[in-house]
Amino acid sequence: MFNLFRKKSKTHINSKIRIEKTTDGLVGDFWNGYLGFEEHGSNSFAQELTACTMEYGHIISSDASIIVSRLDGSYSSIFMYSKNESILSAYPILKSKNSISFQTIKIIEWEHMKNLEAQIEGRGENKFGISFFADDYVLNKRTYQENENLRVVLTGFVITAEIFQPSEGFADNFVAYMPNSEYGKYSVMDYVGEVKNVSFVNEDIYGINIEGYVMTLILVRSEEENIYFELDVFLNKNNTELNDIKVGDKLSGMIKLSGRIE
Repeated sequence: MFNLFRKKSKTHINSKIRIEKTTDGLVGDFWNGYLGFEEHGSNSFAQELTACTMEYGHIISSDASIIVSRLDGSYSSIFMYSKNESILSAYPILKSKNSISFQTIKIIEWEHMKNLEAQIEGRGENKFGISFFADDYVLNKRTYQENENLRVVLTGFVITAEIFQPSEGFADNFVAYMPNSEYGKYSVMDYVGEVKNVSFVNEDIYGINIEGYVMTLILVRSEEENIYFELDVFLNKNNTELNDIKVGDKLSGMIKLSGRIE
C-alpha cells in the first residue's frame, strides 16, 4: 500500500502539479476532533497515545532513518513517524474503505515539518474541488509528486455539529460544503450534510476512552449532473450538544479533512 519516500531517489515531479511551501500548518485540530476539545486541552492524552504508538504500534515502514508506526483501534488509528528515536509527528486517522478518483492540482509542503507533511489540493471525480491533509505524505511523497491522477480515501474529524436550520428557499435535499473562511487553508470546511448512516462507538485505547459518532455524510448530491460526494467522519460526543443523531438528520458545522492514497 505504501511506498516510503527515499531521499536518495530522484523524484520526477509532474509538470502539471504545482509545488508550494509553507511554514504554517498544524495537525492539532485532528486531535481536537478525535479526543474532544476539552480533553485535548486539559489532558496529555495525545502525548500518551503517541508514546503508546512508539512503544506498541506496528512499524509499517522504516527507511532513510524515518520510522513510521501505526497503533490500530477498531475504527481509528494513531499514525506516528520518528527519526533517531525522536518523535517528529503524530495524529489520529479514521478508517474507511470509501475512495474517489482525484486529480492533484497543487501540493503545499510544510517546511517546518521537514517537507514530510503536506496539503493536497485538486478535484474529486473530476467534478468538485477539495483539499485535504495527506496523512500518508511521509510514505507516499514521491507518488503524490509524480502522479496527477490518484485514488484517495478521504475522511474527516467533525470539529462542530448542530442540526441544520434551513432558511426559506432551501430545497429539502440541500447539502453543501465550502472552505471555512478562517481555517480553509488548513483543509477545514464548512458543511451541510445529510446523515446516510451512523453508529455510536465507545473505544478504549490503552486506558483512554473515546466516545462519539462514526457517520457517513452526504455533502454533494446532484442527480441532474450525476455528482455525488459522501464522506466518512468521526464526531466526538463532547464536541456537540446533540444527544442523538439519526439517519436522515441534516447537520452543519466544520470538518477537518485528511486523506491517503488507496
